Amino acid sequence: MGTNDFETNAAMDRKLSYDFSVPHNDIDLGTMDGIVILSGTVDGWSEYNVATEKACEGSARSVINDLKVK
Repeated sequence: MGTNDFETNAAMDRKLSYDFSVPHNDIDLGTMDGIVILSGTVDGWSEYNVATEKACEGSARSVINDLKVK
């Protein structure tokens, strides 16, 4: 993970941790070449969508959402 990827990943982690509508601890973040990869499990589609929105608000070039919905 390059410096920009590290910064993007850290920014995404902060965004998700400040949004209490998303179970931050259940989401794993990865960043490669500016692409944010979300994985883990969320309770519903609203959490899935919020996580995607937060990733798009950051400095990611694009988002791959591999989150599973319970």
